[in-house]
Amino acid sequence: MVHLVLPILVRGETNKPEYESLPDSIKRLIAKKNQHYRRALQLFIEIPYLETAEERAQHAITLLRDHRAVQDYWRLIDEFKETGKEITSAEQTLEEEVNDLTLIELAKESKNLPPNISKTKAKLKDLPDGKKRSKALVKLQLFEKRLELVKIRIKQLSDEQQVDR
Repeated sequence: MVHLVLPILVRGETNKPEYESLPDSIKRLIAKKNQHYRRALQLFIEIPYLETAEERAQHAITLLRDHRAVQDYWRLIDEFKETGKEITSAEQTLEEEVNDLTLIELAKESKNLPPNISKTKAKLKDLPDGKKRSKALVKLQLFEKRLELVKIRIKQLSDEQQVDR
């Protein structure tokens, strides 16, 4: 595998006066966004020079995930700019939501989410590229992540109950 190391010139956001007044959580989001962006850029440069198609495919998947993460971080940063509310991340908020559910609510969620995922996937097949497709993709990812968190939480609660016995 060939690794190209190129200097990356990034416009320093720390030079902006408003950056200094931002809360630390938003500064961390900006740093993570920049990290994902730089890695995506590096992968974009490296992919054509990789030896096997499998390596190229793996790097391409990572590149797409990094782009998705950059978009998510921008959404959170823009939301902070609009509302002024500090947001750590959508994933943490989702995890907190799931952790607050009772076992009965978790069971309902585990039964309701798979059909929602199937419906959204079917809807995606018919949608052309554009804003509606992007929203449907985000919705699908949220459903899948929520289902994963629900399953993890149910397992945690069942393990806790077994230990208590």
